[in-house]
Amino acid sequence: MNAFNPIVSIPHQIIFREPLRKHPGKFNQKETVFDVATDLEGRYDILHIFYRMCKDELKSIIIQEVKRAWKMGRDQEATNGIIAERIKNAFRVFIIEEKHGIKTLAAIREGRQSFIDTGAYYKFMNVVIK
Repeated sequence: MNAFNPIVSIPHQIIFREPLRKHPGKFNQKETVFDVATDLEGRYDILHIFYRMCKDELKSIIIQEVKRAWKMGRDQEATNGIIAERIKNAFRVFIIEEKHGIKTLAAIREGRQSFIDTGAYYKFMNVVIK
């Protein structure tokens, strides 16, 4: 009997984490990247907007990588790492290209993209797949 037994399963959780390292911006010198990210999320709900706007792309990334894993015999940990990197890259594009459609007052005043003053918010983000 040829029973199908996948090497990896479809992940069920995406976790976005910001490090507790000092934020390099002109904020309170004790603020960490995590503090700034938490404040931005509280005010703008950016990760929820990212998920709502990009959920089809995220599903596609997960399905593609699970299929590749099955085909190549890759394990769960390696597959999750690849999925995490691809999702992190999708988030970076989302922020850089301002697909969110949000213009913060700081961005307007300084003539720059929203959420990118130092780059720490999207540069240091870690994505964990479970």
